[in-house]
Amino acid sequence: MKRFLFAVLTLLGSLLCATAEVRLPDIMSSNMVLQQQSDATLWGYAEAGSKITIRPSWSKQVYTTQTSSEGEWMVKVATPKASNTPYTISVQEDKTTPTVIENVLIGEVWFCSGQSNMFMPLKGYTSQPVEGGVEMILNSGENKTVRVALISKRAALTPQEKVDGRWMECNPLNAQLFSATAYTFALQLNRVLDIPVGVITCSWGGSHVEGWMPKELLNELGYEDVDQHAADEKRGNGRPMVMYNGMLYPLRHYTIKGFLWYQGCSNVKEYHNYARYQTAMVDHWRELWGLGELPFYFVEIAPYDYLPADRKGYMLREQQRLSLDMIPNSGMASTVDLLKPYETKVIHPSRKKEVGQRLAMLALQKSYKVPGIEGESPRFVGMEYREGGKVVLSFTNCRGGFSTKGPVSGFVVAGEDKVFYPAKVEILSQERKIALSCPEVKEIVAVRYLYDNVLFANLHNMWELPVLPFRTDDWEIE
Repeated sequence: MKRFLFAVLTLLGSLLCATAEVRLPDIMSSNMVLQQQSDATLWGYAEAGSKITIRPSWSKQVYTTQTSSEGEWMVKVATPKASNTPYTISVQEDKTTPTVIENVLIGEVWFCSGQSNMFMPLKGYTSQPVEGGVEMILNSGENKTVRVALISKRAALTPQEKVDGRWMECNPLNAQLFSATAYTFALQLNRVLDIPVGVITCSWGGSHVEGWMPKELLNELGYEDVDQHAADEKRGNGRPMVMYNGMLYPLRHYTIKGFLWYQGCSNVKEYHNYARYQTAMVDHWRELWGLGELPFYFVEIAPYDYLPADRKGYMLREQQRLSLDMIPNSGMASTVDLLKPYETKVIHPSRKKEVGQRLAMLALQKSYKVPGIEGESPRFVGMEYREGGKVVLSFTNCRGGFSTKGPVSGFVVAGEDKVFYPAKVEILSQERKIALSCPEVKEIVAVRYLYDNVLFANLHNMWELPVLPFRTDDWEIE
């Protein structure tokens, strides 16, 4: 009897082993997009010491590796040039039944992070719609080669290895959940490059920049009491390091083209450190992925009527412009012209399509070198004095001149007394410059543009990109 039971148990064990499957992280699911012409990293889990065999259908090459003592494995797989052809990847542990990842596309992959404006789905938030969102949802089924992975919100006090978030195809059911900014970015790239595009959206509303950095880096930056603040649930989404640990760190192996970042509103009160923090965050992300100086394109926060009055959104925007010069291979998509008059107290502006499009224009110009596309906003570069008390301002990225709808507003000037007055604006079309004068200021020594929480831009270049806010002085702003 004992021999019989032993034989049965042995047989059952053999059957279970024969049907066991290798375990894959959520992000390695059917419908995924792999970065083209790269050594794309695949990884997962199995029994310790077992042999893992990987067979991608686009190649005859077979990849093998052995799991570690902890049951982890990782392989780099050479990917071909992008195409619309769907592939499969077979992953097998020893001689068990292979796990097959289906409908895999080869194209471009971007990692998208930030707070609620990045998370904002095509269907919008309660009583806060996305302009054009319904049309994009209805037409989503046409975009078979655009894929989106939505990473679940997860806070953690220590770095995690797993997080939920599978790849999804475009259809009306799925698309209503897609980040409006990330999706329109992917859609624009897909149409211009005519190749598959995948976006991984890893964002959490209300999160601070500190939430997306590790403990060690925050300590180096002088952030005090990291552990205490991270464990304090009363801080909610403002806790440091918990998004990094729970959501971003588990995705560090996934091979990507670059980063998109839409965050800043939650840091308005502590704007002084933002440029330093964002720069350090990008440096760390690039080191974590180990893929070189990956492009980093981010969104300037929009005008908003912050209360109390000590919250200065325009100073956070100044910090964002500072970081633009501090972070190599970066670009900033401005939103100072995208707010509607009735949205001054709406933290989630509805025009997300333009935001995604402007991020795509940056990528198409700077990362993909597509001829004929210009994605950078005009920036102030110099001021000269002319007769009659005028000052003339020079800008980059305005080769075709300026465009405006009605009188240009938002410029103020001051003399040595540091008292600012609205300026009279004249567009010098032939010179591609802007002239300012002011009867109240005999000798202009300082110029500011859009230095207020809710001033809107109506001065653009010929690519409909707004002139970035700036100031020529370094006076302290109380």
